[in-house]
Amino acid sequence: MRPAATIPDPEHTKTSARPRYTAAFKRKVLTEVEQLQAGEIGAYLRKMGLYSGTLSRWRWERDSATMQSLAPRKRGPKPKQSAEQVELTRLQRKIDALEQKLVVAHEIIEVQKKISEIFKGLSPQTPDEPPETG
Repeated sequence: MRPAATIPDPEHTKTSARPRYTAAFKRKVLTEVEQLQAGEIGAYLRKMGLYSGTLSRWRWERDSATMQSLAPRKRGPKPKQSAEQVELTRLQRKIDALEQKLVVAHEIIEVQKKISEIFKGLSPQTPDEPPETG
């Protein structure tokens, strides 16, 4: 006798090696786990095929008021930026780079000033003997 074909669980979408769960499934699991006794949680997680770390992460996401992070994220390219936004971003990066160069230039000028003061403080010394001319 041939085994019956297994029907995929709609709550569990598996498109890669790493399972992805819907927000409704996560909420349902968290609600059910909260109603269980401490000794029953492990058995429930084994039955559902979940790990305690996954449960902890879902609790943290829920408790930090990021339920939108429980929902599946939209994949694909980000929306296109307008030409003005692209130009603004480019110019802002250029300004940041020029400001960094300005900071370095000011540091170099300060070092040059200090070196100049050191050399001004040195008086020219006359040698004991005049240099030989050839």
